[in-house]
Amino acid sequence: MVCRRSRIAAAGVGAVLFLALHAGAAAAAGNRTLEVRVLPKVAGIRLELDGRPFMTNEGGIARIGVVRGTHRLSAPATGRAPGGLKLRFSRWGDSIFTRLRPVTVGEGVTRLELGFEVSRSVTFRYVDLHGGRVDPEVVDEVLLVSSLGARTRFRGVDDVHELGVSRPVRRIEGLEETPVQYSVDSVRVRGSNVVHRAQQRFFPRDRGSALIQLLFYSAKFSSRDAFFGFPVGKTIEIEFPDGRSDVHPLTPDTQLALTLPRGDYVVTVEAPGLKSPQPVALSRDQVVAVKVLTYYDIATTLLVLGSLALGLLAVGRPGLVRRPLAFISRLLFKRPKGEPA
Repeated sequence: MVCRRSRIAAAGVGAVLFLALHAGAAAAAGNRTLEVRVLPKVAGIRLELDGRPFMTNEGGIARIGVVRGTHRLSAPATGRAPGGLKLRFSRWGDSIFTRLRPVTVGEGVTRLELGFEVSRSVTFRYVDLHGGRVDPEVVDEVLLVSSLGARTRFRGVDDVHELGVSRPVRRIEGLEETPVQYSVDSVRVRGSNVVHRAQQRFFPRDRGSALIQLLFYSAKFSSRDAFFGFPVGKTIEIEFPDGRSDVHPLTPDTQLALTLPRGDYVVTVEAPGLKSPQPVALSRDQVVAVKVLTYYDIATTLLVLGSLALGLLAVGRPGLVRRPLAFISRLLFKRPKGEPA
């Protein structure tokens, strides 16, 4: 009986000791915390410590109780943030660049930083200098240069693009979220750059759309006879800087109004006469008077030159002119035979 009571007492003491040790370990574990600060500050980012999930709060901070020692910590490859922002794993604050990493937990709170690159879809629209819409179909290429030195090329018809918004950069104080700015380096339309380089800038974080103003100008063409100034011509051919050409009909008074991108053009009017391509440098709103050398001008020129030649000949060699004139006079004023002089 005494032995049985001794065994029961020993078992009770063991249970008490086990519970006490377990409570002490739990208390000790509760005093050790892993804290991860996420940039940007986004709630709901799911992390895992030794397979145990824990998530960030509204301040972008995730905490989990842990025992002292080395553990395996994992970050997600991608994520989402309010406003259509997309996240992609970039780095840890202590210069580790893999999502899965070891972490050593000591006494108190162990703090880490986790940085994500942020991007979003941006819609592009194009307008001229007066705010009128420019069809994206005419935009051959857009070149953007970011403040990080990255160059992004795309076509005008591809009006939605994924652009970087921010990236984490390590400073002395820790990770810092650095916004990305973009400048419009060039916009090519029919072989000509229609923007001033790097004058238009924007931050994708501010908005999901970007408006690019293009250097399009008003050109009013008129076609006139080179000597006499009367309207002439039915069509006008406009050769663009890339070598391609468009043909447009002229109005009854031989005029045409177009909105064209900045550039150097060659203009030719289809009219009776000699085709004379005329270069036009379009860098502002302007009126272009196209002069056409018609057959009337050619005939007039030949008549004037012939008259001048005869005049010079008459002055220099009067005999050469007098004999043909006398012959013509005899033909015109020939008397019938038998008529008295």
